[in-house]
Amino acid sequence: MLTIKTYTYENGTTLKAAESHLLENPGNCVYILENGKQAYIGQTVHVDIREYQHGKDKEKIKCNFKRIHIIDGENFDASPAVHFESLLISLFKVDCTFEVLNGNEGYREYLYDRELIFDLEFDKLWTKLREMGLVKTKTAGEVMNSVLYKYFPRAELTKKQRDA
Repeated sequence: MLTIKTYTYENGTTLKAAESHLLENPGNCVYILENGKQAYIGQTVHVDIREYQHGKDKEKIKCNFKRIHIIDGENFDASPAVHFESLLISLFKVDCTFEVLNGNEGYREYLYDRELIFDLEFDKLWTKLREMGLVKTKTAGEVMNSVLYKYFPRAELTKKQRDA
């Protein structure tokens, strides 16, 4: 089961979020930095190092991020973490709750053991994100089936959408 923990973010000047997180959950995670208008989504094993690096990045300092939301869970290894990061980037871009600052394209297809289990977990994650006000769209499926997502220049169709 995936969890989302939210911490105050202060441009990397303190590592309280990372330190608290690492004590409880060493390993892969996906994180969302946000300020209410803009968001940056990343994936890492070293949340402390990434938090510090983002806090020293001039472009991210300008954003004045206020919160970091850290997503992780049992058996959340590199494959689902990278998959979720990429999927969240593309879905957040279409959901439009935030201006997504990631420079990469977003969704790419990933195949890995336990993929179906993590697909179900992603649906639950999306519900949690909606309850937290981080996304507007009711389900991730609604975003994926939207005209905007299907024709979004940076979003690739999933295998299921291509086969349909």
